[in-house]
Amino acid sequence: YATTKAALEQITTSLAADLAQRKVPVRINAIEPGVFPTDIVPAEVFEEYRTKALSGLVVPVPLLRWGKQEMALTAIYLASTGYTNAIVLRVDGGISMVNL
Repeated sequence: YATTKAALEQITTSLAADLAQRKVPVRINAIEPGVFPTDIVPAEVFEEYRTKALSGLVVPVPLLRWGKQEMALTAIYLASTGYTNAIVLRVDGGISMVNL
């Protein structure tokens, strides 16, 4: 998992730098999502996580909610800005700041 995250950051930066050097008018950015309810992950998994977080068995997402809408808004932001390049935006409700 950590290797994949590091690779995503490196590929994003390297590709953005390469295209900028060649004066190709394309911006390269990425989104690093936290845990989100999706069609792939059953709702029961999130309910179990919520129950464990409330009982203190696991560390809760610091914002205490899932940010599905923020994920979409982040994608819209990255698609609409003309000056943001070579970044990886973490959208995880702050869970990455706690050591799990």
